Amino acid sequence: MGLPRYAEVHLPLLKLIYNQRIHCIKEAEQLLAKYFNLNDMEINERVGSGGRKFHVQVNFSFKLLKEAGLILNKIKPYKATDSARKLIKSNPKRITRSYLNYLIKTSKQKKLEDDKALKSQMQIEINLEKILKMNETEFEYFSAFVLSKKYNLDYFIDVEITPPNNDGGIDGILHIGKTPESKIYIQAKKKRKKYSIGEQLLRDFTGAMIVRKGRIGYFVTTSSFTEPAVTFVEKLKDQEMNITLIDGQKLVELFLKYELEKEIILE
Repeated sequence: MGLPRYAEVHLPLLKLIYNQRIHCIKEAEQLLAKYFNLNDMEINERVGSGGRKFHVQVNFSFKLLKEAGLILNKIKPYKATDSARKLIKSNPKRITRSYLNYLIKTSKQKKLEDDKALKSQMQIEINLEKILKMNETEFEYFSAFVLSKKYNLDYFIDVEITPPNNDGGIDGILHIGKTPESKIYIQAKKKRKKYSIGEQLLRDFTGAMIVRKGRIGYFVTTSSFTEPAVTFVEKLKDQEMNITLIDGQKLVELFLKYELEKEIILE
């Protein structure tokens, strides 16, 4: 029969790993030699460097299949990935080198994106921990500062922080115009992740806004919001009230988006 071409090894090798418990390349090589009906002379045919050509073919094919995300990395016996299972079930006639190159490129791009996302998430977690070290008053000022950048306001002119002991349920106000309707109200609550903001706190904030005839507000927290709290805010839109919920993740994302680390050093 003669030695197969390099591209002819890919599919049989992948099927072998999918169907059997293969622990090493040598084991796969022996089974593939039977599959291709190779004799001793063909199995021992040498390449210019002195190595056995068939061994080089199998080893190279295994490397490509692994880089393409069709074989799980660092696991024995070797295991095919979900992508490999789908590919095999589609009953292809062969796996070409160009297709493997496409999978390898896609796999590398996904890894880069995953690494970037992980790095970004780590940066968010680190900054969030620093924000949690603020006291309540500092957090109110910080939240108002971040939101002032969202509206391109002058923090020292257009932002008002209410007195801590008599704020009437409002922590800060953004003055984006001269009319009462142009005021944006802020409530800021610093909490650990395990303490979510519930519906009652949103009801209290809404009541405080109604007293001031406010229509637009932001509730900012280092934590998250419960499902009933989110549902409550959604229903307010029917009453022409717009309250935006900003959790810890979103708060840090805004902090980084507006490059505020250049203006505020978190310790």
